Amino acid sequence: MIFCIVCMAWRFLIGLCFSHHVGRRQVWRRRSSGRALKVTGLRARKAAWVRHRVLELHERHGLSHRKLADLFNQLHLAETGVSVGRTWVRELLIKEAHRALHRQRELKHVVPARIPNNHMWGVDSTTVTDALGVQRIVLGAIDHGSRLNLMLRHVQRFNRWTFLGCLFLTIGTFGAPAMIKTDNHPVFRSAMVKRILQWCGIGLRHSRPARPWENGYIERLFGTFKRSLSAYLIRDAHHLRSALPAFQFWYNVTRPHQHLGGQTPQQAWQGVDPWRTAPRASCSFSAWGGRLRGMVLRH
Repeated sequence: MIFCIVCMAWRFLIGLCFSHHVGRRQVWRRRSSGRALKVTGLRARKAAWVRHRVLELHERHGLSHRKLADLFNQLHLAETGVSVGRTWVRELLIKEAHRALHRQRELKHVVPARIPNNHMWGVDSTTVTDALGVQRIVLGAIDHGSRLNLMLRHVQRFNRWTFLGCLFLTIGTFGAPAMIKTDNHPVFRSAMVKRILQWCGIGLRHSRPARPWENGYIERLFGTFKRSLSAYLIRDAHHLRSALPAFQFWYNVTRPHQHLGGQTPQQAWQGVDPWRTAPRASCSFSAWGGRLRGMVLRH
């Protein structure tokens, strides 16, 4: 009796192992023939250009997977016959999230190409808290080609009229740009501002919401400005108005810029090559109690 029970148990174990081995062989055959689904969850591996195009549209426009699939199909379905589904796009974005992060880090350290001076200005506003705890509004502008700080002005009120007034005063000094880039502040997106700039032949471009790095030149200027202010106390509005020109001079004339190859913004604006043209005179500069220091070279 015991011998029969042992034989039945042994036959059962052998049959179980054999069925598991056969099942694995069948799964392997189905995978090798391409008729089975892949483990990644993507039902059919799209062409490389499809994946690259979807990721490019996502990086450029920041759409959700639903809108991204609709946009891709509208762009390429009629011409190529290739379409993507919303689930496929969602799983692709999840799979490529780490690669997109590394790509953003690489793009962060890429030196941007030089553009002509006075072609595009970056304009934005920031605030400075004085000793009384009052936030003072500062309106700034920077030239993308030369990194010249064109405007750094304290305004009592920030509205369409003060923005246009400060802008036209700056244009009267440096000339009119071809394009102005701003964020999505209601002042910059107002119909009156758009209409007046259109009459003047100046284009207006806005960064996408919640993406300050798309207007990175003026944000970088404000970062340097705030870092210099961290150890310098602004007493009131009058003190702020008198302190802004000193920072603007230090930033434009004495501070070499890394992406300009060591030139200062004023040298890049004036087209001066400091390695081929010897300075006629030089003097030291100090402001804000020694927090802003540098050497002024006169060419």
